Amino acid sequence: MDQKINTCSGTRYPVNLDWLSISGSYHPVFASWPQKIYIMNSAWFTLEHLLGCTCTTITLGCSHLENKDMDVILRKWKAGGFPNLEYLQVDSQFITNNGTMILGMSLLELQEKVLHTDDGLKKATLRMRSQSIEMSVIRYE
Repeated sequence: MDQKINTCSGTRYPVNLDWLSISGSYHPVFASWPQKIYIMNSAWFTLEHLLGCTCTTITLGCSHLENKDMDVILRKWKAGGFPNLEYLQVDSQFITNNGTMILGMSLLELQEKVLHTDDGLKKATLRMRSQSIEMSVIRYE
């Protein structure tokens, strides 16, 4: 069952995790990850948070993640990390076409790129938008 909870809007005040939109079970310190998370203003949600996430769907708006962070995330996925992940979207003003490569490619080269996990059991399609990366994962049967 989905819980819709408002998100903190761009304030400088500490983030109140009760304002998180999630699906599934919830624990305020993420001792147990929900199946889906949607965080509209996710500047506080770090690379370390994401690397430890076991959700199926992750949507981060107003993120501070950068190209180099996306490189780490996609490399981990290719190596078999994020076994539950089906969908990832990161919107960030720090995802830019500034020459910083992701998986050794520019943002333009990543558009509609199909990636495969190293074991060949999953594939994902990347979609690039202005300051946004979206990944949809398909598991081979």
